[in-house]
Amino acid sequence: MTEPAEEPDSQSSTALQTGTYWPGLSALRNLIVFGDSYCAVGYNASSPHPTLDEPLGVPFPGTTWAEEGQPNWVGHIVNSIKTTASVLVYDFAKGGDTIDGVERQIEQQYFSELEKKPSWAPWNASDTLFCIWIGINDCAYTRPDGVPTKLTNLFNLVGVLYNSGARNFLIVDLPPMARSPSGMDTVHLLLGYPLNSIG
Repeated sequence: MTEPAEEPDSQSSTALQTGTYWPGLSALRNLIVFGDSYCAVGYNASSPHPTLDEPLGVPFPGTTWAEEGQPNWVGHIVNSIKTTASVLVYDFAKGGDTIDGVERQIEQQYFSELEKKPSWAPWNASDTLFCIWIGINDCAYTRPDGVPTKLTNLFNLVGVLYNSGARNFLIVDLPPMARSPSGMDTVHLLLGYPLNSIG
């Protein structure tokens, strides 16, 4: 009799590939964030610049969407890093955005504010992590046959960032929806929808 496969630890993470530019989490000095409500803290290019006293550029934890008054994952990273170093966050994420919104964030905010490494944000390839958490709104509003095009667009945007000097990337697509309060009751219906709607 074959033993059942062991479920992966839901608290673990995996680096798919690391290269010579990756300094490790404790050596990061800058996070540049693009995405939707899971990432947003209420910062934008017209906000005050992040400082060591206010690393998000807005009062901590920012305006988050998941738990009012509580940090999202961006705030948790800031808290975990600040015990050994300081990190500045340039978070251009906006609630409700899709991959098309990330393109606007890159074009209208990153390129206009950070790409040229201004004196107030002298990031470099070896001390900066570019984070993109996007996809849930695309899945909600895109037919299944449109997903490959969306993913191609996403990776083209990663190429645009790479060409601007970015070397370290964290890309997250979807949270575990089955673990959300609304997802626990409807996960089986949601999982069946794409299969039942194709064709």
